[in-house]
Amino acid sequence: NCLGETVSLHSLGCNEETRAVWMVASADWCAPCHNYADRARERLERDGPNGLVLMEIIGEDSTGGPATVDTCKSYAERHGLPFETTFIDPHWETLWSNVYLYPYSGGTMNLPWVAILNGPNMEYVYNSQLNSSVADSDVLDDLLDPEPSDTPSQD
Repeated sequence: NCLGETVSLHSLGCNEETRAVWMVASADWCAPCHNYADRARERLERDGPNGLVLMEIIGEDSTGGPATVDTCKSYAERHGLPFETTFIDPHWETLWSNVYLYPYSGGTMNLPWVAILNGPNMEYVYNSQLNSSVADSDVLDDLLDPEPSDTPSQD
């Protein structure tokens, strides 16, 4: 993370308090990533007490080079994100090799890239590349709803 600590993904979930783990791959050069980070912080402020964990993962600096601890800290400070759950991952090497990437079209990853995990069991339930027709906010709403509806959702 931005504090230089190694953090196990499972330490952020796999418990009854965490309802959703929201992973966002971003880059400092990516304007849409900065916009998304501000919206993500607002959602985290509102739903963190309801069991939302946000992992912002910075892979590249403003020039497209590998992110550094300074890149991580600057990005987190700019968007009011906690250093503890904002991560440095140069060129997203750890993320791409350890989090299953669903197939995507065109051979290009779109940023920000989003994955959502079910907090209690870390089940991979959403990927912005594969599920582009579904709003990530709807997936988060479903996971954070303390009383899930008996009515099936419409696809």
